[in-house]
Amino acid sequence: FLYLIGSTYHLMAIVDPAAAVGLARLAVASGRAGGAALDLEGIVWMEHVNITVGDRDAARAFYFDGLGCTVDANGRDANIGGQQFHIGGVDEARPQAVYGVIGLAMPRLDALERRLAAVAARLEGTAYAWESHDGAGLERFVAVRCPWGNVFCVWDTAAQGAPVREGATAMEEAHARSEGGMAVRPRGGGGGAGIRFVALDVAAEDVRSVAEFYERHFTAQCTHGAVGDGPAVAVRMGPAVDLIAMGRGRWPMPPAAAAQAAGVHICVYVSNFSGSYASLAAAGGIWENPRFTHLDTCATFDDARASRQYRFKSIAGADGRELLELEHETRSLLHLQYLKAQAWQPLE
Repeated sequence: FLYLIGSTYHLMAIVDPAAAVGLARLAVASGRAGGAALDLEGIVWMEHVNITVGDRDAARAFYFDGLGCTVDANGRDANIGGQQFHIGGVDEARPQAVYGVIGLAMPRLDALERRLAAVAARLEGTAYAWESHDGAGLERFVAVRCPWGNVFCVWDTAAQGAPVREGATAMEEAHARSEGGMAVRPRGGGGGAGIRFVALDVAAEDVRSVAEFYERHFTAQCTHGAVGDGPAVAVRMGPAVDLIAMGRGRWPMPPAAAAQAAGVHICVYVSNFSGSYASLAAAGGIWENPRFTHLDTCATFDDARASRQYRFKSIAGADGRELLELEHETRSLLHLQYLKAQAWQPLE
């Protein structure tokens, strides 16, 4: 991983391959559990991850020319399948980095490797690095570190983690491949590209409490497993999309990493908007981000209803203790941007 101490980056290996494969296996297990239940309650879609970058030109080189995201119509954000990275915020002194791993699904890993090699010279002097991991199925992936320390693991959209039952009907096979692999909700031209998971390091003893938070406030589906030697849980955030909490021994978070992780947020859509608002409000969890009050407010439910969204900053235990900071921009399914159409064209 990478730590920013003062103005110096200290580099370690991009990712532990066994941990990366463990994350993929847990994500697949979550997809298969969802396919067995067929009920998608609570959080139904994770649309974007918002990360402040350190330089506009470097961000464009990395997200668009390297990873292969498509430039959004607003000229700033990075589209991948039906999801996005919101990278409009630029702060050279305080770029943000997730304390964990972001899992992606992209078509053609060979094309990705060529792009990553091609942008290396433009990102020299930053934390940028990448490496390929060979193997069969989920063991084949590409690990990438962005110029400011975010770690991405990228699987091919065709990567499968479980066999399809012999004699399955065409529709059964299609769903089994969707729920048993690394592809995100299929989208025209992308073939399942997207943000497959966001995995965050937490204290091992808090993993179950993270699951209970989402179950308590959102009735979310949670699938328990392990990553490395520690417990982990995948919280379902849509068809083949997960938020993963993992207790793999990287806690407490170093102060420099905590400073970089502060302010990162995800945007989700929920089916139980009023109920989850009431539950979080009763626990003192509703929060207005001063950075975005020109866009939305949520101090009261009337405010949240008018904006069709609310925010909370902390994942907390039943006793109110903060387990992890991760702002959620939480939207109603009646929000005008739910399942919005956006440009997505995979690069060669």
